[in-house]
Amino acid sequence: MRQAELNPEGYVSNILHSLPMMRRMHQDAPKIIELVKFDAGAELDGIHGYRLNIINKMEFDHAVNGLLRVQNTYDLEAEHMANGLLGLKQYNATLNSLDCLALARHLAEQDNRELASNWYQLALDKYEQTSQSLYQLLNIKRADILKELNALKKSR
Repeated sequence: MRQAELNPEGYVSNILHSLPMMRRMHQDAPKIIELVKFDAGAELDGIHGYRLNIINKMEFDHAVNGLLRVQNTYDLEAEHMANGLLGLKQYNATLNSLDCLALARHLAEQDNRELASNWYQLALDKYEQTSQSLYQLLNIKRADILKELNALKKSR
């Protein structure tokens, strides 16, 4: 996070930083806020100023397409990208299982089954590295990811 404080524009211009942030704001934050609203003792005043709803689906899709354009243009492996390797440069940023899942779902919607399968597999591979409490909060199970991958493979 120190890097973001020192050079915020440089930090968010890196697709390996910006896509996960946009995914969290577009997909995770609304679900988390809804869950917190049901907690009788929850104080939401502190988060109202953050404008977490600023990212809409169109902007999120634009960010996903940007990352996928980089992957396609430079013929990068999904696994390398997810681990922060873009070309010959290793970045201090990675994509977690939820980021990979978002990319897989986007590609599946675009009917790009082969690339979607790669990202689904990465979501499964990285599943244990992501906080289990976050999966519980977002109601995402490993079995659900596996079902989506299997359904995609059957539709070929």
